[in-house]
Amino acid sequence: MKRKIAVYGKGGMSKNLMQRISGKWKDSFEPCGLYMLEEDIPETGIMGIRELKNKIAAGQIHALLLPPLGKEIADIIEKHQMYFECPLFYAEPRVWYGTDEEMHIRLIDYERPWLSVFEYHVNDHCNMNCRGCGHCSNLYEEPSFTSLEVYERDIKRIRELYDGVSLIRLLGGEPLMNPELYRFLYLTRDIFPEAQLHIVTNGILLLDMPDVLLNSIRNTGTVVDISVYPPMVPKMGQFRCFLEEKDIDYHISIADKFYRKFLPEGNGCKEEAFANCFSSENHLLSDGKLASCAMPFAIDKLNMIYGLGICESGWIEINDCNLDGFELNRRLKTPTGLCKYCSSKLEMYQWEQSVKENRSLDDWIYHEGHYDRQ
Repeated sequence: MKRKIAVYGKGGMSKNLMQRISGKWKDSFEPCGLYMLEEDIPETGIMGIRELKNKIAAGQIHALLLPPLGKEIADIIEKHQMYFECPLFYAEPRVWYGTDEEMHIRLIDYERPWLSVFEYHVNDHCNMNCRGCGHCSNLYEEPSFTSLEVYERDIKRIRELYDGVSLIRLLGGEPLMNPELYRFLYLTRDIFPEAQLHIVTNGILLLDMPDVLLNSIRNTGTVVDISVYPPMVPKMGQFRCFLEEKDIDYHISIADKFYRKFLPEGNGCKEEAFANCFSSENHLLSDGKLASCAMPFAIDKLNMIYGLGICESGWIEINDCNLDGFELNRRLKTPTGLCKYCSSKLEMYQWEQSVKENRSLDDWIYHEGHYDRQ
């Protein structure tokens, strides 16, 4: 018996899924339209919550289907559990990049949570050396590569804790400096077929990526996120042409401003800092530890270099046997004692490269001033 199924969203992926249901998947599903998680939708042809509930109750819709929409998928799944009782399916990214005829659709298990996102440093050092780097990559004088074995151990633990991960971003440092990056991509995709997978690069080595890395990016459906700093702006056109020629999906963002928010005295309000932190949903995984953002690991590095004597850690040990995914998610959404070392405001400044002789702790310290931004 075919399932009558509705698709979440109104963008390109959602419409593409509707086309697949009407075509390749017509023997398994019957398309019933698009919907959004809003009470009423002014757009013609898009169902809201009320209409969708009525159709589910009347037996006109049997199931719902989500496309991969990045880190918000975890929250969307939670809302579905509140609103609807019918089965919820998720279309894995392989629907779009895979070459086989499988549907790659999985049933969501409401008994286990999803993690919205984790980021991971495949190496800590960098070839751009931005002043005041938020990940302190400019403080690494020597190459610092992450062990693939340690990464495998950590992500297998994450797999145990969660039904799925929405978004995974491999970064650094500059990840293209790691000659084993392709191994990280294949391993990540093998363990997390449901995740949207990205690498984040400054572009310096982009045009020189070896074939083994290019193939791994295509074969795993990885998106290349390019943070274009001022020295690389003239090469933006080359980046686009190169990646399009190689059939690789990419995003480009201009990175011409940085910010300071570190309070070395720890005299901030942790609740205000957390509530105003736009990084608190970019969870960072590192050597058995997971934190809401990168700042605990950055402060740890500043601690070592400048002898600050800060004792709080701000991260969670993922191998705690008393921890499950629901508790881990709760703690990731809760301010820690370390949050008082961050200002609730940002001091913006123009990007510039870091020179070792002129580098100081002041590059990270927040100063009250004209460029403050909530």
